[in-house]
Amino acid sequence: MGSAKPVEYSFLDANLETLYERESHTLDLFSIFTLLAIFLAGFGMYGLSAYLTELKRKEIAIRKTLGASELWILKFFTFKQLSVMGLAILVGLPFAYYLGNEWLSNFAYRIEIGFELLLVAVGVIITIGLVSIGWYSLKAALENPVNMLRE
Repeated sequence: MGSAKPVEYSFLDANLETLYERESHTLDLFSIFTLLAIFLAGFGMYGLSAYLTELKRKEIAIRKTLGASELWILKFFTFKQLSVMGLAILVGLPFAYYLGNEWLSNFAYRIEIGFELLLVAVGVIITIGLVSIGWYSLKAALENPVNMLRE
């Protein structure tokens, strides 16, 4: 009459936690690699800024001796590099939007990537770019032009 098999029970929250455990690990990996990529991109922009500014040291010195202000020199070199970064943002945002929405479509409770999130991402990119590019450009703009021409 009775079965020899005992009743197995579990809690719903434990079952749901096991279902989303893989997504939690994926989130951790994405977070680590995103921070690493941002860190490396910042250093890459700093290195590129240092290289381009070193190539233009004599041009900066001549512009300063002819009356260019430090602010003008800073804007001139920062704008050149930020325009390249803006082009990269225009190319990368559609891919990020599409891939993000494709990944999010696999979930039961789906959300959309909004315009605000994209604006935050662009703001972070531009802020990191301005800090990494502006630091070396400011350093070169404030340097004495006599020392730059002497080297």
